[in-house]
Amino acid sequence: MILRRTLLDAARQALADGNTISLRDIARRAGVSHTAPYRHFADKEALLAAVAEEGFVKFGQCLQEAKASLENRPLQALQATGVAYVRYAIQHSTHYRVMFGQNLYRCGEYPALLDASGAAFEILVSIIEAGQVQGTIKSGEAQQLALGAWAQVHGLAMLLLDGQLAVSGLENIEAMTQQMIQSSIQGLLVSSG
Repeated sequence: MILRRTLLDAARQALADGNTISLRDIARRAGVSHTAPYRHFADKEALLAAVAEEGFVKFGQCLQEAKASLENRPLQALQATGVAYVRYAIQHSTHYRVMFGQNLYRCGEYPALLDASGAAFEILVSIIEAGQVQGTIKSGEAQQLALGAWAQVHGLAMLLLDGQLAVSGLENIEAMTQQMIQSSIQGLLVSSG
């Protein structure tokens, strides 16, 4: 497993450096023979899937930590997980870009990746469902409502990562994220009329 970890670290570093990767290049970076990566990865896509899986596991942990202290307060949990989502994207941009990269969406070929990404999404679904049970979040398909919330913070994260928004400093980014999420939450609330 040491070799696998070394290869994953080398791949993540190559991606962070903005390089296109190949298994041969990753082997060189890791200081191993050019055939060594094949002990753990069938091809470059399998290596990227492993990088993405690792990212989703860590991402899910961040979301779960944000939600943990707010179990009975779904609106605040939505706010906290939204901020955690964007924070993760900014602080772990290499993982984030691989996780949501267009090259990996034959996820069915990588069940562990599919499980990890699904588990992260289910955190948001569970918050929506808790709000529905409490009567604070409107009824409807929880997965669809969660998808809308997910899409909004994902869009914000990508705009920030791509330099499309002139916001700097994590504190300012988090304040903007909180404001955006608060607007989004208004659309999820049960109508009082």
